[in-house]
Amino acid sequence: MWYELDVPFEDLHLPRLGRFTRKVLMNLGEPEQRTYATVMPIVWRVTDSRAFPEFRGWIEVVPLSATRTQLAILGDYTPPLGPLGLMIDRVGGNAVAEITVRRLLQRLRLVLEDGVRSGG
Repeated sequence: MWYELDVPFEDLHLPRLGRFTRKVLMNLGEPEQRTYATVMPIVWRVTDSRAFPEFRGWIEVVPLSATRTQLAILGDYTPPLGPLGLMIDRVGGNAVAEITVRRLLQRLRLVLEDGVRSGG
């Protein structure tokens, strides 16, 4: 599935001049039930450039009570472009990655809450 990564510049503590937007291909694996949680593998990558890292991880859903659930995205990436990529990641790339994951998590939460409200 295609997903639009969208990071407003102000989230990066930059002037409100626009947004950093990139289309990525997102693959979700089969959910796996574990003792404490349900986990689903997730991979996303930019398909038209090697200048962006590939993220590999999983979505974790942990029931906390009858009415509360914890939703998390866990994973990591290796910055591309060798030493230059590591420098870019330290300067701002990691912040973009964290914000991207946070925004995806917010979208997932809204989808799940809408499903619960509608009985689906």
